[in-house]
Amino acid sequence: MEKDILGFIEALGEREISKNTAAAYESDLRGLLAFCEENRIAGELTDTVLRSWLLRMEFEGKSAATIARAIASVRAYVRYLRAQGKLNSDPARDLKPPEIKERHVEVLNVEQIAALLEEPDGTTKKGRRDRAMLELAYSSGARVSELLSLTCGDVNTAYFFVTIRRGDGTAERVVPYGHIAAGALADYLADRTPEEIRPEALLFTNRAGERMTRQGFYRILKDYGERAGVEITGPQALRDAYAAHMLRNGAGCAEVAKLLGVSESMVVKYLDHTGKARITEVYQKTHPRA
Repeated sequence: MEKDILGFIEALGEREISKNTAAAYESDLRGLLAFCEENRIAGELTDTVLRSWLLRMEFEGKSAATIARAIASVRAYVRYLRAQGKLNSDPARDLKPPEIKERHVEVLNVEQIAALLEEPDGTTKKGRRDRAMLELAYSSGARVSELLSLTCGDVNTAYFFVTIRRGDGTAERVVPYGHIAAGALADYLADRTPEEIRPEALLFTNRAGERMTRQGFYRILKDYGERAGVEITGPQALRDAYAAHMLRNGAGCAEVAKLLGVSESMVVKYLDHTGKARITEVYQKTHPRA
């Protein structure tokens, strides 16, 4: 199975699949491999084995989203094995993903965001980096993974635009950022050497000069949140606030969805935070028979 998993991951690399997705597939399948080894299961995969594995995940308290992703991973893996002639039947055919309840988004208000973004110490190099990183995250609505993948060449400091890329490195969308983020970026980039601001150099790095991890970013964000007395519920807090605040101030769902790089249906969850009064006001102004 180990060899088959490696072959599957290698095959994924030949398709237009992001590195994050491929890593998630590999992680899920290695979990399945560990389950089989632990229970001394050998031979062909069967629906019984897969159901037992998923049941174990449920007993361990894995979320519905994690289990659903594992099912998607194993289905892709089974398709690969069948294409290779290593499986005659489809043991994943009848697997049903659990119902995923929509996440209630806890959004920071404008005052909380302001308090949070004022916390980094602008008199230190670390503080200037952190302020630039957090300001750009809130100003662009980038995902954490997208933010940490940015290179210096992705940022247009003359016109305040940033090019956000997919996991495979291709451009996905170009979004603007504001003058406050621009000032923070200018202060931060002034600290860096010519070598560190080459177009291909990572925009934000850790103390070792390497790419920062999602966990590292979250620790920084949470630390500043604690100092500001603001509860940070997840690493995407700034992205969530970006979406809700844009909608509240009059942006349409279509425009916000394009800036976030998601479908319009995924933006609707932020409408709860725009206030019924504004929605009613828009309706009164735009509907012919209001």
